[in-house]
Amino acid sequence: MKIKFDKVSKWFGEVIALNEVSFEFSNAITGLVGTNGAGKTTCIKLATSLIKPTLGNVTVDGDDIWHNQEFLKQMGFSPEADSLFLWMTGRQFLRWNCRFHGISSSASKKRVDEVLSIVGMNHAADRKIQGYSRGMRQRIKVGQALLNEPKVLFLDEPMAGTDPVGRGLVSDVIRDLAKEGTNVIVSSHVLHELERIVDKIVVLESGKLVAEGTIPGVRSALSRIPHRIRIRSNDSKKLGKMITDHVKGIQFEDDSNLVAEIKDRMNFNKELINLSKSTDIKIYEIYPLDEDLTTLYNLLKN
Repeated sequence: MKIKFDKVSKWFGEVIALNEVSFEFSNAITGLVGTNGAGKTTCIKLATSLIKPTLGNVTVDGDDIWHNQEFLKQMGFSPEADSLFLWMTGRQFLRWNCRFHGISSSASKKRVDEVLSIVGMNHAADRKIQGYSRGMRQRIKVGQALLNEPKVLFLDEPMAGTDPVGRGLVSDVIRDLAKEGTNVIVSSHVLHELERIVDKIVVLESGKLVAEGTIPGVRSALSRIPHRIRIRSNDSKKLGKMITDHVKGIQFEDDSNLVAEIKDRMNFNKELINLSKSTDIKIYEIYPLDEDLTTLYNLLKN
């Protein structure tokens, strides 16, 4: 399923939450990135038919998404805010949600057991939700979004409040679903976890689209900002003298490692290859320092 935003704007009174954004959620794991107030949750609410755009169109495979019953039947959604019945157990909550998907009482027992296993909540299934940690509540919310075996899954801050084990479980669930063909859209502030699982990113800032694409692709498009790379060689000082004409700046870390700021990474890499062939300099490793999602996001904001 392809969800398309076409020049979409959303106003709440005088507040512009989204301003003419156009992008797509296709069959991949897409990370929605942005600070609080950037428009991430508004995008998810538009894509899940909870609100209508003020201007523009949101479509799924070419059809209007607003109250599209066929789409809604195949969609799963885990919101950022907790709306849980605290007096219920995790198992009761999931069984109760099965009713909204038309899952029979007999079939729901099996499906709930499957989902509890997927999100790693078997051990706490019969405890009341009011006794759950925040991370456990997040996982039970993700669980309810999986009950109908969705083809499109929206997860709004699913890793917030989770411990490393919980984040790992959620990440594994997302990767496994994507392998099975589910289109997963994840909004998260936990950027170092997000970058490990996403195929592409949509970056929003102040209601506007800042970038869309793969992390390396978006970074390569920022030609105005020098790339930072670490080079490990047999003699960093000698190498530094040889590359001064091709870099904006050099920082020596030790006898083997230096960090260089370069403007044209492709041509610079060619120069390094030529140097290693024509001199006694041996290049052991070239490692990018600014293609992680956290650094990339900070570059885009600036």
